[in-house]
Amino acid sequence: MPADASNDTDRAGETPASNHTTSTRAQDRMLPAPAIRHQGGPNTGYTRQSAVTPSDHRRRYSFETQGSRSSGTNSDPFDQQQPLLTLARAPNASEKGLRTGVVSSIPARSSWSPPYRGHSSHDIDVGRRPGVPALAAVSMSGQKPAVRPCGPPDETLLECPQTVALNYQTICARLPDNATWYSPLEPQWAQLVACEACYEDKVRSSPFSERFVVLANSEVKHDDQVCQFGRPYLATALEHHGPAGDWQGFVSAASRRAHVAECRSKRRTYVRGRTWYRFRRRMTGLRICEACYLDRVASMPFAPEFQRLSHDELATLDEEQVICAFSVISISLAWGSAVVRNDYGIFCNAVKVIMQSHPCDAGGIKGVPWYTIEGGGSGFNVCQACYAGIICPYELGQFFILAQRDPEVRLLCDLHPTAPRFPLFVRKLAQAVNVADFSIFSLYAQRLCSIPICPRAQAKSDTPWYFLEDCAVCPECYETVVSHTALAGQIAVTYTRVRRPTLCGLYSMSMKRRWAAACTSGKIDEFVRFARHRLQVYGRTVPVMEHMLQAKSQQMKQALDYGVLSVSYDAGERHARTEGAGDGYLHGNAEVGWHHTWHGAESARLTSKMMEGILRAQRGDEWTTMAHLEEEWAEVE
Repeated sequence: MPADASNDTDRAGETPASNHTTSTRAQDRMLPAPAIRHQGGPNTGYTRQSAVTPSDHRRRYSFETQGSRSSGTNSDPFDQQQPLLTLARAPNASEKGLRTGVVSSIPARSSWSPPYRGHSSHDIDVGRRPGVPALAAVSMSGQKPAVRPCGPPDETLLECPQTVALNYQTICARLPDNATWYSPLEPQWAQLVACEACYEDKVRSSPFSERFVVLANSEVKHDDQVCQFGRPYLATALEHHGPAGDWQGFVSAASRRAHVAECRSKRRTYVRGRTWYRFRRRMTGLRICEACYLDRVASMPFAPEFQRLSHDELATLDEEQVICAFSVISISLAWGSAVVRNDYGIFCNAVKVIMQSHPCDAGGIKGVPWYTIEGGGSGFNVCQACYAGIICPYELGQFFILAQRDPEVRLLCDLHPTAPRFPLFVRKLAQAVNVADFSIFSLYAQRLCSIPICPRAQAKSDTPWYFLEDCAVCPECYETVVSHTALAGQIAVTYTRVRRPTLCGLYSMSMKRRWAAACTSGKIDEFVRFARHRLQVYGRTVPVMEHMLQAKSQQMKQALDYGVLSVSYDAGERHARTEGAGDGYLHGNAEVGWHHTWHGAESARLTSKMMEGILRAQRGDEWTTMAHLEEEWAEVE
């Protein structure tokens, strides 16, 4: 770590942790944990509540306009002060510049709690819709959460796929082919497409709503249609130019963003041909792409902390390909926390530790410090980088301790996006942060880590299963999908170990939606019938496809083995011809030809068998059959 980066980080307001500490507490070992703020003080934050002691306090959220604490100026027209979501107790509602709303009382959890569904219609809805936590909306995108002025959120609208991609750092989700899209009347701005959710949330209430029309189905690019209004840069431009009715100013800003290449996530990207930004404090190796800068930095108070890389700087880089720093989830969430709290030092302190830690890798890592929930067992594992970038910036370090792990065993961090339970954990962690009750997450993680991971489409044998009538459900899906619903207590549920291969009936989003519909209607007959039909389709499709794929793989492997042997015999033939060795006879037949030695004839025979094996493995009719079977299974999966 360069000295200048270290000094800059220290200037941000953090006292470096001692290297000689003997404490086993996680926050004492790595980052200094924030002081525990006791309930009732002026800076109320997290309270460490007992799992069995109810708490009847009421917590307030406030939207407060805060000025930038950073020096310098920003030439970007959208460098405006943005309302920031604060988790501290709000001052009196009469104070100037505050708009507060009381959130329902959240008691401490005494048992595993169901997924958070939002507050009632008279409370502030800190999330866009049920299932999209406000933490992700704020921290990932760097923007304030959407607040609906009246009534509960419209659950009939599908979440904007671009927003989902920003929130969870995943690939951009696809809306169904029959989804409604909107675009401007002017053909020159036809690329400014909005999905139905973004149109209802952002465009419809603006003066520009009359300029948009429903996009004809023939004009929709179903395979790669992207919602432009799901990007925070366009949302900020709409807020900036909308009140004044400045359409030309808006489309000019929107056109700039539409022509910027998307962030390639964690894939390496060539430096040349793109615009890159770096941190002014010269954190070595950290660069962000132009798309992330526009979406998450340009309209933030900390924009002056970033500087565009000049052509000379790009030419002197040691690497031809780099990774955008904001594609790393720990850095991304640390940035989100700094924006929410208007404290750039939070980001600097987190990045300082992340850069000194082993990168959180999808293949797992070993020989690094691991952290787990205090008193929560040994099933939940967080690596050092994610602890510094996700746990500490949200003041959760006090609830974690160093875990004893075998340094020779490779483990996958549970907060890595490729971890099987990452979506479950990150949503529940967001809920715990939003209501300042860590027991929501700790009890959930303890319960989930004590049961096996869902096998999804792989049939498992000799494992325990829950049975809802004839539908088998794995323990994970039962806990996360079924147990907290009203219908679970109205039907016969059995829990038994099954020796035969069994398929989980609730791992897919389609089946989860069908279960939710059954809970809404109170009737399970239709769900059970479809589950039976789905299992029948699975039996005649997936095992057949797996058998055909296995046979083709074996054929290809055998063909390659023939090829290797053929090369070996051909080398013997060439050596004999070079040395003039031979018995004076030609070897072979009309099929493989005639050769100087029997090595050549054998090489030709093996080459022929290799080609036959490759042709068998690539038979078009079998691939067509597999495609039809896969399509049939996809319809019900």
